[in-house]
Amino acid sequence: MTPDRGRGKTVTWTRLAVVTMVSFVLFPVPLAQAAARTNVRLLGDAVGGVPFGAKQARATDELATMFGSLRTTNLSAIGWCGLTAQSRRRDVLFNFERGRFVGYELGNASGKPGGQPAVVTASGLLLDDTIAKAEKIYRRQFITSAAQGGSWKVKTPTGELYGLLVTPPMSGSTDEIDLIGAGDFGCAAMGP
Repeated sequence: MTPDRGRGKTVTWTRLAVVTMVSFVLFPVPLAQAAARTNVRLLGDAVGGVPFGAKQARATDELATMFGSLRTTNLSAIGWCGLTAQSRRRDVLFNFERGRFVGYELGNASGKPGGQPAVVTASGLLLDDTIAKAEKIYRRQFITSAAQGGSWKVKTPTGELYGLLVTPPMSGSTDEIDLIGAGDFGCAAMGP
């Protein structure tokens, strides 16, 4: 290789780097679009990097960064079986007890949080996945029930995940996961 060829490559790479940096400065990607490109990881004790037990103000700020603006309602006067606040947005619900993050529920009957980033469990379960796929992922740990019109649960290393199904369950069926949640959801009749 001659010195001119190596130098030409260096100049080309330098120009590419400058153009890329200028593009980010002049045409930044909005935070919501950047968040929408990656799946938010759901655990039995956390959403993304927000663990159960996090202070409410910090949790709502970080969750709003992932899911968009949230509306918080004080539940203390209502007496929701220990819950003292909820932050929500369409198809997204985060629960708080005495100022601490304690649970979440994400999804709806179509299986997708409207306009939100995609969510996935640590083992790879997505909203809209079938019972058959969930059983393949979690094996006999994945349990379905006719309760709440069709529900499921699975024990994971980080805690129990639960959710709802589109219709009452049948093992190995093509019925779909339409809600994924974990933690405290208030009174027993309020969740799966």
